Amino acid sequence: MELTDEILVKRTLEGDDFAFCTLVKRHRGVVHGLCYHLVHNFTDAEDLAQEAFIKVYFGLSTLSNPSKFMGWMRQITSNVCHDWLRHQKNNSVPLEAISDQLAASESPEEICEANELGETVAKAISSLSEKNQQTVKLYYLDGRSCEEVASFMGVSVSVIQSRLYESRKQLKRELISMVEENLERHKLSQDFEEKILKVIEQAKEAQTKYAYGETIEYCDKALETLTELPDNIKHRRMKKEALWLKGDAFNRSNSREEAVKYYEESLGLENEIGDKSARAYAIKESARHYSNVGEVEKATEYYRQALKMFTELEDKTGQAEVLQWFGARSIWDANADVEDGISCFRKAFDLFVELADKQSEASCRAGIDYLKHYGRQSSEISFKEGAHKIVFYGAVCETFIKSPDNVIYVGFSGTLGDRMWTEGDEFKNTFDSGPFRHMPDGIKILDFSLSVGDSWSMSVPSGGKKPMKITVTIQSDSEIASVPAGKFLNCLKMKIATSDEPEDYEENRCGIWEFIYAPGVGLVKSTFIRRDRAIGIAQLVSYTLSESSKDYFPLASGNKWVYEWADKDGIFPTEDVYQVTGVKDNNYYVSHYYFASKEATIVNP
Repeated sequence: MELTDEILVKRTLEGDDFAFCTLVKRHRGVVHGLCYHLVHNFTDAEDLAQEAFIKVYFGLSTLSNPSKFMGWMRQITSNVCHDWLRHQKNNSVPLEAISDQLAASESPEEICEANELGETVAKAISSLSEKNQQTVKLYYLDGRSCEEVASFMGVSVSVIQSRLYESRKQLKRELISMVEENLERHKLSQDFEEKILKVIEQAKEAQTKYAYGETIEYCDKALETLTELPDNIKHRRMKKEALWLKGDAFNRSNSREEAVKYYEESLGLENEIGDKSARAYAIKESARHYSNVGEVEKATEYYRQALKMFTELEDKTGQAEVLQWFGARSIWDANADVEDGISCFRKAFDLFVELADKQSEASCRAGIDYLKHYGRQSSEISFKEGAHKIVFYGAVCETFIKSPDNVIYVGFSGTLGDRMWTEGDEFKNTFDSGPFRHMPDGIKILDFSLSVGDSWSMSVPSGGKKPMKITVTIQSDSEIASVPAGKFLNCLKMKIATSDEPEDYEENRCGIWEFIYAPGVGLVKSTFIRRDRAIGIAQLVSYTLSESSKDYFPLASGNKWVYEWADKDGIFPTEDVYQVTGVKDNNYYVSHYYFASKEATIVNP
């Protein structure tokens, strides 16, 4: 007995990927047919059908009524195609990519014949009404029954039969066989469902493994295989993606100079493909990475190109992200104007508000507060002659997910950096920010369902090409903490420790943290012992709460905490300001800005 779509959807949500494979096999033809009907290009239709199935897979949990799967899937497929069409500079000519689909072994005569056939078929089908065009393509593309096409299109079987009858009457008899031959030639390959599941599996692994070295190896294998395939648009897109993934893997493992090379090569392919929107985003990302490696002029040139393109495309997200960078430049570049930086941050902030991007809103707000508070101190700081010097600065958003049972530190985004004029190790015990910023991304920092003595572990990024292990332990719920903000009783003490670090781990991500949380206040003290044995202690100086709470981690909108380092002489004076600026569902967006500087006079013996 064949399982219904409703049962297969429920089994997929329970973790049965074979059930989803069955759904793909069952509906691949009509999904691909709808994509072709909307974009008029077999090559792009197959790519878009794959993307549609991926979105269906990851969106299944939002489908409130599994019995409505067909209509819901049809809407997702239509949205994917319409989004793609909006980002094209020019619409493709129908069936123009048929030659790209032919086997490499075909003779020139066969290719010419196929092109002529495609043109004839396209002309004949285009003479039909819009609804009849769609029906013919779906019916003949995969040999589906009238019942299946009717279910997918949301109409009755008699309507489909009527449309096919009208189409057959209108088209000449000999042309029907040509339509069938042409559409049969472009059916999805038999391994379509395997490709979909592979992409899904890779997505899962990318979310959990942080194994960037393996990512690079997979990309190299893909690039090597692509050299043996014909050079066409489809294969260029695949190569572009592989290069981009490889560059991203190098970037995430702190090999930024190496990453830029692959980003540039990917950008070159994007320019050849000709999708203006994709080119604009590729240029923006290349600019970001040039900025990361200190090539400011190149970054500025690319960001200006991207901003011009985003403005022409009326892409508010792209515009906002570029304006945010120009705002951030005023924090660290002595040649940039502070007022211009504030203006750029504000323009970006307004766009992010319109886009409901709470994370970027918080990051921009941190940048505005930083420039208002510190001005040019971070870019034009002066030191005594002969002194060794160091400066740290940052304006970021730190994101937390909070539920009744736990708190997860998601990570940060925004502007941060340092500048040093020094030799030797006189600043080896310095810390540029605290107390959360150096923790690995994605870790559960609190679990209110557990008791003293309990612990949990997880795999997290190490800053290198392989992940590391992190263990969180509840040590006490009766600690007493005395800090500048006051004396706090019955505090919760947590310990976070890294282990199994790879050889290329990032020093600031590894070590031991001890956090002390006061009920109704939040974090009051943190101690970070790095792998090199350097110790940093951040303590609460002041706080403002918008509402009363007994929570160990109150995250109401407007709550504000100010921290400083305990050992000012041993490290350096600094101020870290945190404020909850946005809340969306269970996500809390905290703006965080800081500035620190120190000089050390080296005495010659």
